[in-house]
Amino acid sequence: MRKIVLFTAYYPYGTGEQFLTLEVRHLSKSFDLVIVPLSSGKTNPRMEAANVRIYPPILPSNIVKRLFNAGLVRLIGFKSLLIIFKELLRTRLHCRRVIHLLRAIDNISNLIGNRSVQMLLESLREEDFIYFYWGHGAAYALPFMTSLNAKKVMRVHGGDLYENIHCNYSPFREIQLETLDWLLPISDHGNQYIRSRYPKSNFRSAVLRLGTVYHDDISKRSVDKIFRIVSCSSLVPEKRVPLIITILNEIQIDLHWIHMGGNKETLHRYSVNRLSNKRVSCTFTGQIPHEEVFKFYKNKPVDLFINVSSSEGVPVSIMEAQSFGIPIICTDVGGTKEIISTESGVVLPKDFDPKMAARIIEDIARGTICFDEKAIKENWYRISSENVCFEKLKSFFLES
Repeated sequence: MRKIVLFTAYYPYGTGEQFLTLEVRHLSKSFDLVIVPLSSGKTNPRMEAANVRIYPPILPSNIVKRLFNAGLVRLIGFKSLLIIFKELLRTRLHCRRVIHLLRAIDNISNLIGNRSVQMLLESLREEDFIYFYWGHGAAYALPFMTSLNAKKVMRVHGGDLYENIHCNYSPFREIQLETLDWLLPISDHGNQYIRSRYPKSNFRSAVLRLGTVYHDDISKRSVDKIFRIVSCSSLVPEKRVPLIITILNEIQIDLHWIHMGGNKETLHRYSVNRLSNKRVSCTFTGQIPHEEVFKFYKNKPVDLFINVSSSEGVPVSIMEAQSFGIPIICTDVGGTKEIISTESGVVLPKDFDPKMAARIIEDIARGTICFDEKAIKENWYRISSENVCFEKLKSFFLES
């Protein structure tokens, strides 16, 4: 059986990258799958599929060992130093870019210095794959992997793709593209972006979308004259969760906002200081297991899902809400609008007027703007269902 070595950020450790579970389940049916996480969380590994091996995390937990990892010695060769020197010139000695580059070199040196991982990679055949789930982290080592036989594949999403988030810079990106056999953006927008940003780079790409699991259920709607909206994200700046509060201050109907994700104490303190609208109430769940999100959509009334990010790949949180027939209001960033039809939601400009957004929410609540739950679910199934998306991914690997 052919083999795939999958490099992740944390998975199967920690609580993040939960969407990888479905992908692992599908790929492990047809491939020997080896998962190599860059770091570990504070939890035990999640074993989600048979036919899967898990390697220890690449980055040592001991910071001293990490800083003086013997892998750095392997980078002290003429070719390696030349690559690093050229990359340093690309930073133009911009402070934040140089810091970004140094973090990348840290990841590279620890990966190259990990003898067990190197032996694994050197044992791969031409028909096998080295699959980087993200365009950063372990993938920074791609320029130093030219001698390996296996095909090299890299997925790119949002934060690992759009360089404006990181001072318009991504370490070793040009050489990554030259080293790759295939680049797999998760959206048409992402594919067009990287081709326009690196027009001289000759690389093959295929858009292969993420997918979410099918549910028989459709979320209930509110019947008590209180309109309920849900958001689900971390509290990083790109998610612009405080902007939701700005919108809610303009709302002129009775509304309850539920936010899932992030630190609930932090969000509570912020909302106490900023949310002044007495017609709006809030619930903050904090970080909860994936299954609890689905249970909430199944058992609780939800009238609208909101996402106002300034940057996205294609939000899995939106796909999950759509799978329960929940209408969406979101911003036109990254590939988000590729999964939203006029039958399933409203797409706002990135720099929208909060008052305008509030009026749209009110129109949805009053029925002036209507959505059909079954049409939303059908749109989701056609574009973002697990069976459609991950079967395409599996076929890609089988046919490559």
